[in-house]
Amino acid sequence: MKEYYDVVVVGAQPPALLSAALLANRGFRVLVLEHDTPPPTYEAGRFTLPRAPFSFLARHSPHARQALSELALLPTLRQRTPATDPLLQISTPGHRFDIPTTREGLLREVSREFEDTAAAIMDVEDALKDASVALGTAIDATHLWPPAGYFGTRAFARRLRASQLDPVTAHDPFSALRPDHPYRAAILAPARFASFTDPDRMPLLQLARLHSAWRDGLARFADGEVDFRRLLVERITAHGGNVRSGERVERILTRRNRAYAVRTVAHTDELGAEHVILGTDVGSALRLFVDRAPIEQLFEDAGEPQPRYFRYTLNLVVRPEAIPDAMAPNVFHVRDPNRPLVSENALRIEMGDVEGSDAKRLTVEALVPRRGIEEVAGFVTGLRDRVVASLGELLPFLGRHTIFIDSPHDGRDAQDLELGEAVPPRDPWARGPTSMTPLTRFARRHGAELCALPVQTPLRNVLLANSQVVPGLGMEGDFVTALAAAARVEGADRRRRWVRRTRWIEPAT
Repeated sequence: MKEYYDVVVVGAQPPALLSAALLANRGFRVLVLEHDTPPPTYEAGRFTLPRAPFSFLARHSPHARQALSELALLPTLRQRTPATDPLLQISTPGHRFDIPTTREGLLREVSREFEDTAAAIMDVEDALKDASVALGTAIDATHLWPPAGYFGTRAFARRLRASQLDPVTAHDPFSALRPDHPYRAAILAPARFASFTDPDRMPLLQLARLHSAWRDGLARFADGEVDFRRLLVERITAHGGNVRSGERVERILTRRNRAYAVRTVAHTDELGAEHVILGTDVGSALRLFVDRAPIEQLFEDAGEPQPRYFRYTLNLVVRPEAIPDAMAPNVFHVRDPNRPLVSENALRIEMGDVEGSDAKRLTVEALVPRRGIEEVAGFVTGLRDRVVASLGELLPFLGRHTIFIDSPHDGRDAQDLELGEAVPPRDPWARGPTSMTPLTRFARRHGAELCALPVQTPLRNVLLANSQVVPGLGMEGDFVTALAAAARVEGADRRRRWVRRTRWIEPAT
């Protein structure tokens, strides 16, 4: 082996990049192979467009603050994510209102839109916030989270009971609102988009924490996920790490219940590894092992992940005349609150700028049910037209001011309406329904139903750092996972810790 690393990270999902940055900062020699992680943007015609909307939703998290503080990124985060007010907007039939940054501002909004039930709505908001704060305290008080093993799970459950947050007996905060009240959708829709797991199975504590993510943890980068990933890659390389973009892994080599090397597609030489971190979906990671049995043991407790929904993205480039003056950067549009919040009935809309132009970019996301994709002919192909029709109800002048439309997920060519032509994709192999991100369901979850797969795999030096470890907390779960993975690597390397932490040259006196 010509190259040997303390840690080789396979895949570049956010938890993996975060753990790589933390370990590089702590003195480990780190190599990141992006493998099958797609870049956050793609080229379509004359535009560079995002693959999905992106909001930083972990500013409220103590784990995020801990990781970003260690990486010296907190000041950078404040500089690059200026405060926005309102945080977001909600649109339902007959109602359109802002979600301001303060409780007093929210009270004014709901009093204007829902005069008769404003007090009940604020009671719901207060109950969800109290539950979120108590859950955050319980998580922060746990020595290492997500809880692992019998004693760790039991200790966390005891802290939940001490906080009066027993998931079984928790009070339903929605009881003050009638079942068809439109404000229910104002709470449920953002939480569904923030979740990394099946949104139809969302316990109260998960809902409360994801609700707080939008209220207290929201920050917005100018270039979205590109900015966030760039910050992490810069931290990895600044501390001697190496990130290889686009390099795919052919095989992870194991011996005696340990991984000892990684072989890439581009190079025949093996890359030696003391630890391997899997930063890709576990289904993709399985294909990298000759003997899959150890990794398949992960499913014995949580069950095999089953995709239930997929994230569909549609990008529109429009003239400024199509955008109302008071439109917020993040909008949730619900056509009918009494129908399931799926497909074109519930849209997440992110507004951004187009480089070198005064045009605006609208990145629209919808959660598409798996059954629709598999059982309804032409479901995905026709989704573009249905989403545009739904969006037109929110933006009545959209049709006459749309310049460009494209989706990386529906298999159709881009539409350049200004030039009146269809634009074939430059990378058709990276597009289509198979490139959509799944929201999976796990048969069994633990840690107040917020956690699914464990960080530690049955292979002693192979760890899992992807969004399937703590999917119930959304982006906050990525930081929890990254800290846990970094702690396990460092804990397994105690004999050499003094080499990295000890000053070899005493300062002159």
